[in-house]
Amino acid sequence: MLLSVHEWRPDILQEHVEELETLWNRRLRAARSADAILLGLERLDRRILAHADALFLADGHALRPLEPLFTPESGAAAAALAFVVGHADTRVLLERFLEALPAMEPELLLGVAAALELRAGPVLLDALVGLLSHPTLASLALDVLTAHADPRATTKVEPLLREGSAASRILAWRVVRRLERASVASDVFRQAVTDPEGDVRRAVYEAIVITHRRSLRDFLRQVAATPDVASLEAHLVFAALAGQDDLDTVRTLAASPALGWERYRILTLCGRAAAVEDLLGVMRGGEAVEGALAGVAFRRITGVDVSGEERIPLVAAGEEPDDFSDEIRVCDVSRADQVWSSLRSQMGDSRWAAGVDAEAMAPAALAELADLEAAWAAELRATFAQPKRPLRFEHERFHE
Repeated sequence: MLLSVHEWRPDILQEHVEELETLWNRRLRAARSADAILLGLERLDRRILAHADALFLADGHALRPLEPLFTPESGAAAAALAFVVGHADTRVLLERFLEALPAMEPELLLGVAAALELRAGPVLLDALVGLLSHPTLASLALDVLTAHADPRATTKVEPLLREGSAASRILAWRVVRRLERASVASDVFRQAVTDPEGDVRRAVYEAIVITHRRSLRDFLRQVAATPDVASLEAHLVFAALAGQDDLDTVRTLAASPALGWERYRILTLCGRAAAVEDLLGVMRGGEAVEGALAGVAFRRITGVDVSGEERIPLVAAGEEPDDFSDEIRVCDVSRADQVWSSLRSQMGDSRWAAGVDAEAMAPAALAELADLEAAWAAELRATFAQPKRPLRFEHERFHE
């Protein structure tokens, strides 16, 4: 205990625990989000650290309010607990944590990993080395060890890519993503890109962007030929990587009604003048919600907000809003046309995000301007263009 306090108020410690869980819920949802920016993530991280510090200072007094988190019911609760354990790095917390880990549902381990990727002290890392041969926790241990560049992370990862829970496979593919000389056998690659779990497939694409560049591009083109919301992750990666030669395919993909509102994300990640023209066509088309969504995509590409003052319920055509429906501001079509008339010549054939040439900036620099999904796409492209460059999402790192 760092502070000599005879008694800590349990109600205040309880508030710290509850707030920490709430903040982790926001952080997990913010990852690779079109609605979050790096500055917001940094502010969130500072608040998370402050609450974890309060619990760390309370030492053993914090065990009681933390107790419900040892049997977490959500990824946010698991992440909150793991972050406190990783930050405090004390044996008392660690032993209790290691007892609780095997009983957690596999999907909750993704929350644990998200927290420990950011904070894991030497005592915890030592313990994770002992889990490298664990039947269900090996992927978690390997993920955290590689996130902290621990040289003891030497277990072969390939068997973990094929088996276990979806969460285990996701974590194993994250390990591949971090390794500078990652190598995945072709048969493992072929099996993984058709994994039944969409989140696993996303992790696969992010990892093999280094090792199977040509095969990945060809595969994504094939998937794009049949637009399907079940293949959304493949479509988004394709839009992020697509060059000028794939522009027509991306536009056809984004015009598919089968993708619903997700087609605006595809046009945003495409980020080229032709995509903006398609968005303007939607804005002029008359359906207010679709036009408003196209306006949001327009802003994400050009950096200019063309929304009007009126707010309307964010519901699909033909659906009735209720008291819980979100709202969105309608698009000012005339302003969008005016803005585009001045920006079109500046844009040329470049790919834009947040009003700048996204391919002329380093991903870390773009992350200071654009949303986190745009920054993720820039990092993906940079790695694809330089096969020896490991894929790192700078905006996912913890900021103190």
